[in-house]
Amino acid sequence: MNNNKIWVWGLLVLIVINVSALITIGANTWMFNRDKKPRTERISFGDRSPFGGMKEKLHLSEDQNKAYATFQMKSRSEMRGSFKEMREYRDRLNEEFSREYLDLEEIDRINIKIIEIDKNIRNQGTQIQVELREILNDDQVKILIEEMKRHHGRRRSGRHPMGYNDGIKSIGQLGII
Repeated sequence: MNNNKIWVWGLLVLIVINVSALITIGANTWMFNRDKKPRTERISFGDRSPFGGMKEKLHLSEDQNKAYATFQMKSRSEMRGSFKEMREYRDRLNEEFSREYLDLEEIDRINIKIIEIDKNIRNQGTQIQVELREILNDDQVKILIEEMKRHHGRRRSGRHPMGYNDGIKSIGQLGII
């Protein structure tokens, strides 16, 4: 009789755990989908550039579209190369960590290179912002800033997008040159 009570309580505990898990999953799904806009209303970042579907909201002129296409190809190529290089150095670092005896000098050299590449990626992000803003007129820059703020509001991390800074429209304002 005592053995049966243990099984019954165990079964009840399992039922409660399963029901609470289903409720949690259902509530999270409902909360996630509640604020979701129809696909046609969402900003598309589908072209994988940092500014993807924002281009449509900016209503670029024909000349601006040409400049944007050139800028986009150049920035994609540069960023792709930097991210590839970063991946290679991180792989090398992981290889060093997987060795029985660590070569601390090599790990230090790899870490220094990773820091340099990261700095380069951040500078490229800033340069992308500067070059994009040079293509746009003042009203379009305001739209860009508002869209970036709106997009940033959906992000979970506290970091701004690479190169993001209100009011900077040219490299001269950054004090880099």
